[in-house]
Amino acid sequence: MGKVYDYQGNVIIPDSGLDGLEDLLPNRLLVWHDEFVGPQIDDSKWAVLTGRGSSNSNLTYSEDIDKVVTVDNGLKYRCIKDNPHPNDGIEYSSAFIHTNNLFEFRYGRIEAKIKFPNNLNHHTTFWTLGANSERTSNGETQPWTYDNGVLFPSCGEIDIAEYDNNTVGFVAHWSPDGFDESTYGSGGGLSSITSTPSSWHIYSCEWTETTITLYVDGVQKQTWDHRASAVNGWNPFMHPHYLMLNCIVNLSGTVNWEIAETEVAWVRVYAPIGVTEKIIETAISIPASASIAVGERYWLGTPTFTPSNPSDMTVNWKSHNEDIVTCYGGMLIGKSAGVTYVQAKSKQGCTALCKVTVS
Repeated sequence: MGKVYDYQGNVIIPDSGLDGLEDLLPNRLLVWHDEFVGPQIDDSKWAVLTGRGSSNSNLTYSEDIDKVVTVDNGLKYRCIKDNPHPNDGIEYSSAFIHTNNLFEFRYGRIEAKIKFPNNLNHHTTFWTLGANSERTSNGETQPWTYDNGVLFPSCGEIDIAEYDNNTVGFVAHWSPDGFDESTYGSGGGLSSITSTPSSWHIYSCEWTETTITLYVDGVQKQTWDHRASAVNGWNPFMHPHYLMLNCIVNLSGTVNWEIAETEVAWVRVYAPIGVTEKIIETAISIPASASIAVGERYWLGTPTFTPSNPSDMTVNWKSHNEDIVTCYGGMLIGKSAGVTYVQAKSKQGCTALCKVTVS
C-alpha cells in the first residue's frame, strides 16, 4: 500500500482513524481525499456555489445549502421540490460544490464512489474543469461566470461520471477553435458506462500527459488520447483542473419527483503512476511584466512551479487594482489605463508578482 496523506500533507499513522480506508488503491500515493465523515461539508476542501442561474438550458438553484447538502458517513446532495422562489417563481433547489481555489491538480487518478438516483429530468455529474476558468458565486442573478478567466469550454472539462435520465456517461469537452474560444467540442465519449447507475460504483479517471482513461469498479471502459484536443499549441488537458459535484433540474420535461438524491461515499485523488512522495512547491514564478490595452484579454499563463509538478497546484490570483486590470487563472483583462501589479500565490504561500501596464 502506498503512503497515505491527510489534507495538510502529513503521513496518516495507524491510530489516526483513517488508516485502513476501504477501496484504497495499492501502490499509489493518495494526495487528496474526503471521506465525508461529517457533520458538514469541510470548507477547507470544498466551496459551495450559491445563487440562482442556468446552464445548458437546465436550471440550477443552490441557495440553501442545508436543504440540498448533508454529510453523515458520506455525502448526500440533491435536487428538491421547494417553495417557488420570490425572484423567478421556480420551485426547485439543487446543490453544487467544488474545489476551485482550494485544490487544483494536473495528472493523476481521480476516483469517487457514487450511487446515483433513479429519476428522469434530473442531471448530476462528477467532473473537473480547467482551473484557469472562473466559476464563482455572484449573488442572485448568475451563480457563475466564465468571462473573467479562460473562456469555457477552451479551459477543458472532464465529465468522469455524468448521470442523465438513468444513464451514466463519460465525455471530455474543449474548444475546437483553440485557446480562449467558446465554441464547443467533445471527445472520448461513452453514452453508457454502467447498466446499474442506482447501485454503488467506483468511477475513476486516470489522467496522464497524453491520455484520459475511464474505469468503472476498476474495469477499463475507455481510453482517449487528449492530444486530439490540441489546437495551435493549446491543450486544456495539460493544465491544472479542479473537482466538482453538482446536480440540476431539466425543466423542459416533466418532473414527477420531490427529491432526487445522489450519494457519495468518498472522493480521492492519487498522484500520477510512479510518484511515491508528496511534492510540495518551494517557489512559483510568472512573467515579471506585461503591457496590454484597455479591453484586451491577455494570457499570462500557468505559473512555473519549483519543483515542476507539486501535488497541489492551487494558485490564487489577485490584482492590486481591479479598476486597472483583473486577473483570474492567469487571464488578464485591461479595465482602464494605468499601472498595477498582479499577484499569484500558491497553497504553500509562495508568491510572484507581475507589473501590468494598461494603455
